Amino acid sequence: MAESQGFVIQNTMDEIIDGLYVGSSMAETDKDKLKSCGITHILTVASHYQPTYPEDFVYKSISIDDLPEENII
Repeated sequence: MAESQGFVIQNTMDEIIDGLYVGSSMAETDKDKLKSCGITHILTVASHYQPTYPEDFVYKSISIDDLPEENII
């Protein structure tokens, strides 16, 4: 578990329905775990993000800041 700017960042992901996972940006860095879960596509909702394994997974990135005033609509 890493700590950055007062936030605890865990390298975990949870399966929310069969085959659909949600996790932190740190979870995206564990290629073996992603492959073992059968993950082929990664959706990232974050600002200033670069895919870690662009040759191994299909990425879709939505650039948005994690701030209360961010307009997500």
